[in-house]
Amino acid sequence: METRDTILRLIQQTALTLRAFFNSLPLEDPLHEQTVDDFSSQLKVQTAIDLEALLLLKSSVDLQDYFVRHAAFDSTNQELLADLLVNLAERTIALDTIKSQAYQNLALSLYQLINETTQTYNWEREAKIARLKE
Repeated sequence: METRDTILRLIQQTALTLRAFFNSLPLEDPLHEQTVDDFSSQLKVQTAIDLEALLLLKSSVDLQDYFVRHAAFDSTNQELLADLLVNLAERTIALDTIKSQAYQNLALSLYQLINETTQTYNWEREAKIARLKE
């Protein structure tokens, strides 16, 4: 029972951290390279998620294995991370189109992984996937 409570607390803390990251990004301004680097390093320190390592993963199996090692990232937190990646992609397109596309591809892969691993159909997630495929 203690293990379950610990995992639930980790999941909740991770969700709060991801929401704080999302809220810390400037609203409309395009992001600068330093802002993206700061975001990436904070994400790594606070959640142990290495954004650069995620971008290097090539298959959905690799992505799934990555998140198996990070118990705090349930499907809800994975979707929050994908939403953050979409936001980063939209705001860094002027800075680096290749990296922006990589963020979009990673977000798409995350949304698809969530669809594969959960038994809940989500219309909003499907709309996000369709938007990214355009």
